[in-house]
Amino acid sequence: AMLRDAIAALEVQHRKGAFARLPVFAEHSALGEWRKLLPPSLAALVTHEVAANHMKLSPHDLRRKLTTELTKPQS
Repeated sequence: AMLRDAIAALEVQHRKGAFARLPVFAEHSALGEWRKLLPPSLAALVTHEVAANHMKLSPHDLRRKLTTELTKPQS
């Protein structure tokens, strides 16, 4: 239910024009379910998909980690 709610919220925000790219950071176990539930309209926007749990990082460490991940070329 949590992934479905997150995806629904993302769909609403995308329709409002809030974002055009979607990097995804999630627990490895959640990524498979995420892929199954993600509608094509959002799947087309995914720029990065990283299996990671950043929930316990401080804001400073999170910013640093995301900057590093988002500037890496995707394979």
